[in-house]
Amino acid sequence: MPVVVATASLRTRRCMRMSTYHPDVRRRHGVLVAPTTRMGLRAVQAAVASVVGFVALTIAAILASESAPPGAPTDPKGLLMVVALTGTAVGLVGAVGAGALGLVAIIRRSERAVAVYLALLPLIMLLLLPLHSLFIND
Repeated sequence: MPVVVATASLRTRRCMRMSTYHPDVRRRHGVLVAPTTRMGLRAVQAAVASVVGFVALTIAAILASESAPPGAPTDPKGLLMVVALTGTAVGLVGAVGAGALGLVAIIRRSERAVAVYLALLPLIMLLLLPLHSLFIND
């Protein structure tokens, strides 16, 4: 029984010495990094999904260009096309969703986190993609 009493007294002493100061984990060097609203968090999640979709599209396109010849018995191009189309759909929907949620979070919810502003980048790149062909002749 004395061991239990000693352990309990050590716990109370340790708790009494603990600091009650907890730094804000959403800030880094005074700059707000992590989103503070739920809508800002959803915008960042949609932007990450968009980037993952575009990365899957890129990997599938690279693998499809280097795959086996068309007469080979195990031709993976069908599966790679499914992955590419799925990556395209997730990337486009994620970019539009992240941009819309990010704009609403910034304008209506007064979100000022850097991550939410970065969530606007996939939509900006998606909107600037058609302008590329207008100004640059390849």
